[in-house]
Amino acid sequence: MNINHWFWRETREPKWSGAPAISLLSQSANSNTIEWTALDDPNPQDSTTGYLILRDTLGFAGFPSGVIRDGATIAKGARIGTSTVIDIRPTKLGRRLVDSTNILCGMTYTYRVYGYRYRRDDLLSVTDDTTARGRQYTDGRWCESAPITKSNPTKPLIQASRLQICPGDTVTLTTTTTNAVLYEWTVNGLSVPVGGTTRIVVRATGEYRLVIKGADGCSAMSDPVVISALTTVS
Repeated sequence: MNINHWFWRETREPKWSGAPAISLLSQSANSNTIEWTALDDPNPQDSTTGYLILRDTLGFAGFPSGVIRDGATIAKGARIGTSTVIDIRPTKLGRRLVDSTNILCGMTYTYRVYGYRYRRDDLLSVTDDTTARGRQYTDGRWCESAPITKSNPTKPLIQASRLQICPGDTVTLTTTTTNAVLYEWTVNGLSVPVGGTTRIVVRATGEYRLVIKGADGCSAMSDPVVISALTTVS
């Protein structure tokens, strides 16, 4: 056993201020805002203590063991298994992150945060005798979020009061989708000139669609409903 390593690990590895956890504060169409438990840092201005933040779309199920180890050099943007290092920051920059890098609807994301102390050692290679030097990680106790899903809303359905109209007639288009935060009705690809959410009344023929947006910014589009002119008999 390397006694020197374990001595320095005990004295240099940062400690969490409470039970380590990550919470989701908010979502948009292309971002997740998370916050995690703080590290104890009596002097944040010296930038020797901070956070290593990772994101995974597979819940860290295949995260390789032994990668987050004392003395390791880890860079922002690095791939570790199926995860990505999305930031490395000192504690003085805070414990809240807006992640807007390639956030896609329909995907599930899990975040993990490790603490670190001290910069990496530039002079010595990593061996059993040198891992006590350089950066020390909380490799045995980290924060991890619950899976955060960017769900696409269920595709809305449109009901039409009639599919054929004479000049001057009106058609009522409705949807049973009531939990969207935005409703956008279109005709032939252009916004319908009349306002409405779950119900609109129109006079023009054409191909109607409805796009809805959920609270997290993800959207879904209906199948088209075609309103045509009623053929007159001479």
